[in-house]
Amino acid sequence: MRISKTDFATLNSEKGSTDVDEAVGTLNIPTSDEAQGLINQAFGLGAPLLANHAWLVVGVEDASGDELNGVTIASVPAETDEVYANCDGTDSNGGATTGAICPLPDEREGVQYIAYFDATADVTVTATSTVPPAADNATAPVRMGEIAFIDFEL
Repeated sequence: MRISKTDFATLNSEKGSTDVDEAVGTLNIPTSDEAQGLINQAFGLGAPLLANHAWLVVGVEDASGDELNGVTIASVPAETDEVYANCDGTDSNGGATTGAICPLPDEREGVQYIAYFDATADVTVTATSTVPPAADNATAPVRMGEIAFIDFEL
């Protein structure tokens, strides 16, 4: 699915197929300025520009909808750079998601994981948790100046 509107960030979802109608629900589409603000918060001083890269955003939850802590994200092809974000959207400087440390799920001010690529590609993404042991993968189209999003449930 691809969602695009003037002055808003263009969003792409993971690739897949279904033989039944599925309700999408409510999508929070950031403006281009809001998306750049999230990028600036995550990457800090000298943050890359939304328009100059292809972006991937990943969220990981359990069956109850709670964000998971300690999940690693890997992609093929590999990202140019990545950030596992704290609850306030800043770089955790860690190598795994920090979901469980947020006091309340609605207190996150950004995304759990954000990465960028220097070229357009179809990216296979794997989320791996050690506690409990679980893994899942999905493929998403990352396109220059756009944001692909994947939500995993482990």
